[in-house]
Amino acid sequence: MITLKQLRYLSALAQHGHFGKAAKACAVTQPALSMQIQELEAGLGVALVERRPGEASLTDVGLEVARRAERVLAATRDLADFAQHRGRLLTGRMQLGVIPSIAPYVLPKILPVLQRRWCLQCGWNGLTRRIRPARTPSSTTRRSPRHTPE
Repeated sequence: MITLKQLRYLSALAQHGHFGKAAKACAVTQPALSMQIQELEAGLGVALVERRPGEASLTDVGLEVARRAERVLAATRDLADFAQHRGRLLTGRMQLGVIPSIAPYVLPKILPVLQRRWCLQCGWNGLTRRIRPARTPSSTTRRSPRHTPE
């Protein structure tokens, strides 16, 4: 069975080209890293590494497995990030209230910032065309004191 540890070790070996340097990067001993790579090779039934004194290079299959391992590891990191931050993600509908006199000045500046920060994968294309005036109940409408009849 392939493990994430084996994929991390293979990725480090691909990056460093040396068992000792890869082991140091993974904070394990060289024999432990070597054993995990051998178990990965046995599990896949293919040689991933050409071993020579002082260096290790990946075979063609090893290069492809390492490339795919990087994608798996990235997806794993993404999954962990999602799970750890899910309670802090903003979801649902967001409504902004902006008075008409400043809307043309504020919205073009604030909407791209909101999109980048909070809505990385949403479809805000054409949002400014869909903005419509909100209905304000007359009881919440205030008049400036200078317009108040005396």
